[in-house]
Amino acid sequence: AIVVRLDVVAHRSVAPRLAHERGEGPGVTVAGDAEAGYLAVVGDAAGAVDALRAGRLPEGCASLPLLEGISPEFVLPGRTEHERARAHDRLLRTLMKPTSGYFERLYMRPLSRHFTAALVDTAVTPNQVTVVTTLLGLLSAVLVARGDATGALAGGALHMFMRVVDCIDGELSRLRYQGTKLGSWLDPIGDAIGMASFILAVSMVLSARGDGRAVYGYASVVCFLGVQVFQWWGSSMAQTHGSFQSVEWGHRARDRTAVESLVASIELLVRTDAISTYYGLAVMAGLYGPLAVGNAIAAGLGAVYFATQVGKLRARLRARA
Repeated sequence: AIVVRLDVVAHRSVAPRLAHERGEGPGVTVAGDAEAGYLAVVGDAAGAVDALRAGRLPEGCASLPLLEGISPEFVLPGRTEHERARAHDRLLRTLMKPTSGYFERLYMRPLSRHFTAALVDTAVTPNQVTVVTTLLGLLSAVLVARGDATGALAGGALHMFMRVVDCIDGELSRLRYQGTKLGSWLDPIGDAIGMASFILAVSMVLSARGDGRAVYGYASVVCFLGVQVFQWWGSSMAQTHGSFQSVEWGHRARDRTAVESLVASIELLVRTDAISTYYGLAVMAGLYGPLAVGNAIAAGLGAVYFATQVGKLRARLRARA
């Protein structure tokens, strides 16, 4: 049993960690103190509740150390307005993932957590937010395809804002413990649709202007979708339910090739949050041609890299089997 005071706010990982730490056999593991009681009980749950009511901890408690710094965990009282505001702020800040890229940290997560706070007590589901994100991506592409300055400004800005909305589905699922296999797959699929349609719109504008660099744009759409296919393939083999970040790619391994070391050093600069920021700003500045050529080169190299990574991943999984 997990026993928690009603006026307590805890880091979202404390409850599952308490349950794991408690394991089997009678006893109580506690996070916090009698003023901020958060207990995992095997055996006499009623006695633990009575102890908390009396303002003390049950006898024979094992203490769960709460970590500060890299993995901040906390159990905070929420009796006063000030305590609740502090707990609310810290809880929202935990939604920043350790793998978040530069632009996620700079503006996406700081903005998205305000929307998440407004939605967390509503009936809106994470998967519904994912669908909205995909629709925003398609709308930004439609605006860019107009080929005029207004469409470029609106489409580029909307493409960047789409990434802010894209953060909300994951934040809601983590706060509510609502993560699903379907949602894990919907998110990267929606990302791929939004990015591919955006580059396709850029290519269409170049074609309409008679710019030969349009061919690079169309080629880059194919290469980009190739990158997604190889990442989905790797995720499926590794059974990470659509999470590309959880796959054991070579650039995250200890023993790396020179190419994998290079990819590791620039990974945060070429993540989806960074790419969407670069591309949104490029379209707003009217740099359609350089964007098409640059994306063709980057997507082509990415497709080759992840094709080789899928082969290596398959070999590692077979060796372990």
